[in-house]
Amino acid sequence: FVVYTDSLCIELVVQGCYDTQSAALTALKNSDVSSDSKKTSCNAINTAISACDDLYNNCNSAGSTTNSKRSNAKAKFAETCA
Repeated sequence: FVVYTDSLCIELVVQGCYDTQSAALTALKNSDVSSDSKKTSCNAINTAISACDDLYNNCNSAGSTTNSKRSNAKAKFAETCA
């Protein structure tokens, strides 16, 4: 029998990608930076989350851990960079 693996989908990598951005958002939220500096950081994090999404989209059926980390990063972004 054949075990189907999506070569572009490594869930631990996707999870790590979102975790990294969540951590960056937490740090940003707790930092005392100017609004310009914050906007620059938010733009960079937004770009990074898009890259995580590209990886995520290679996963035909991501597990619940991956999905929750993704939701968490998106919620943190909305909260921190609104």
